[in-house]
Amino acid sequence: MKLHQRKNHSNLSKQALWVALGALVACIWALPLSAWGKDKIKVEDLVARHLESIGTAEARAGIENIVATGEASAIPRVGGSGKIEGDLRIISTTNRSLIQMNFASPDYAQEALLFDGKKVDVGQMRPGTRSPLGKLLYSQELPLKEGLVGGVLSRNWPFLNMEAKQPRLKYRGLRKVEKEKHHEVEYRARKGRTDFRIRLYFDQEHFRHVQTNYRMSIAAPMGSRPDQSSRQSETRLSVIEQFSDFREENGLTLPHHYMIRYIAEGSSTLRIDWEMKVQNVQFNQPLEGAFVIYK
Repeated sequence: MKLHQRKNHSNLSKQALWVALGALVACIWALPLSAWGKDKIKVEDLVARHLESIGTAEARAGIENIVATGEASAIPRVGGSGKIEGDLRIISTTNRSLIQMNFASPDYAQEALLFDGKKVDVGQMRPGTRSPLGKLLYSQELPLKEGLVGGVLSRNWPFLNMEAKQPRLKYRGLRKVEKEKHHEVEYRARKGRTDFRIRLYFDQEHFRHVQTNYRMSIAAPMGSRPDQSSRQSETRLSVIEQFSDFREENGLTLPHHYMIRYIAEGSSTLRIDWEMKVQNVQFNQPLEGAFVIYK
């Protein structure tokens, strides 16, 4: 009798141990990828988790184009003053995109960034003049051609078109951005070149794309005399896109606050922010004649 009880007790102990081990394994697999350490994260796993953060495969496949509208403002932070307000429209398909902000100002009519599937175009803030941001993205076309600008708000976002874009991605670990650690991914296009160093950032909890940094440097120009050259300095240019206020729209989780920051640092500093608030999102709309910059 005692022997039988001991066997039952032993069996129960083994069962309890296996249940405990099963629960432990389940807990471990439920941990975010960041808890495993950066060496355990594969970039393809990060991409898969990011796509899940946008929506199901079925929901993503059902979207041919996105039209987002709302409010926009241009705010010089350093090297200028004032605030200009206007309206926003972001229109995109799998290989075209337009981000346009229209302002009621004779000195700054618009900021428009266009890729029509073949070429990049940038609107003029006033006749014959582009903004510093417009000049830079007009000369460095790749971010617009690749569909990086606009992030998940654009159907041309490269992670939604991996087979066509086939970017070269490198996971670089966790990096502190805006006081929080995010997954950093280095982005290089399969085709084309740029002087930008491009880094993408994804949050640890949901793997949502929250920021893109584009950085480049321009060597100091040579002066006509040695003393003039010594006073010249390198210029560092940055464009930073930030995305927040994520909400669900027709099965997709999209950011509703979008900011572009332009920074030029050298002999002087210029910093301008463009803040955009998305108020309405529509999908699969007729887009004939939509990919044209207008005033």
